[in-house]
Amino acid sequence: MTIEKLGDMQIAYMRRTGGYGEGNRQLMEQFKRYLGERALLRENTTILGIALDDPAQIPEDRQRYDVGMILTGREAPCGLPVRTIAGGRWAVFEVPIQKRAYQISGGTFPNSQHGCLWTARDPS
Repeated sequence: MTIEKLGDMQIAYMRRTGGYGEGNRQLMEQFKRYLGERALLRENTTILGIALDDPAQIPEDRQRYDVGMILTGREAPCGLPVRTIAGGRWAVFEVPIQKRAYQISGGTFPNSQHGCLWTARDPS
């Protein structure tokens, strides 16, 4: 694990509301298909999976999960909403196939935003 300081990131994203779990994985697969169909999923595409709510405090039917692609400014418009993810210190974990990062604040993971970051692989 390493600690990296990342700047603000613009993302094009999809959101689901409902309990965390299998639905999040399905949203990720839907998002990757959407990007692939538009030739936006490349070897260097960075995708974020972000759990926006603390499941210990927010009822399942109100838990929000975003899946987004970091925009570099070189992509064609993709028809998805865009928002900014605030930069900060991230704990980065290298694992086979994926690069994961969790945002940290004061040495702990914040309750308000948990993030997972990895570099997507070309599905072909």
